[in-house]
Amino acid sequence: MVEKTIHSDDLIFQFITRNPAFQSEGKALDKYLSRGRESAEQLCGLILEHLERQDVSLLEFAAGYGRVTRHLKEVMPKADIVACDIHDKATMFITEKFGVTAIGSSDNPDEFSTDRDFDVVFALSFFSHMPKQTWPRWLRALVRQVKSDGILIFTTHGLQSVRLFPDYCADAEGFWFKSVSEQDDLNTSLYGSTVTTFDYVNRQIADSGARLIRFQEAMWWQHQDLYILRK
Repeated sequence: MVEKTIHSDDLIFQFITRNPAFQSEGKALDKYLSRGRESAEQLCGLILEHLERQDVSLLEFAAGYGRVTRHLKEVMPKADIVACDIHDKATMFITEKFGVTAIGSSDNPDEFSTDRDFDVVFALSFFSHMPKQTWPRWLRALVRQVKSDGILIFTTHGLQSVRLFPDYCADAEGFWFKSVSEQDDLNTSLYGSTVTTFDYVNRQIADSGARLIRFQEAMWWQHQDLYILRK
């Protein structure tokens, strides 16, 4: 049975509770948990497809307060899972409630590192928030955490996400950023809302130290684009 406790500072859950479609707390909790489970199962399927095994070391980057993390031990019982987030309260919560090792992140991609490499690094809806000055640096930083022949899995706001941003207007490179997000405890100049075209992302991949092995438009939540890189 999955742990259903929600941290009081979980702004993703609070964002869902403010959605008119989920006015009751029970409906919001169901949505929060079911979407987290769905993402965990999608991740497991991708790992099995591209690495053909489940006994992998996995870094879940920008894990938040464990919306996906809480499901991973059940969905991927053979995996060696480490969660990572910039919020100290989140890493403590993940370790205490879900029994998953959790480590802190950084707001500077050039300073981020772990004490090990991983078969899989997973960053769900992280690059959908990074400004242009750190977006490519974070891509390279996460690739550095991947073992040789391992994979980086991440999602972005692509062109199917534009409907969420009425004032979207990409620059000449295919990048758009606005200093606003549901995470109002973070500096919105460092963590806002981002839309990237495939051409922009593909150019950054070329300088990342990994190669693109899969792209699927609007694969996650019917609007976020999926990218899988192999190192």
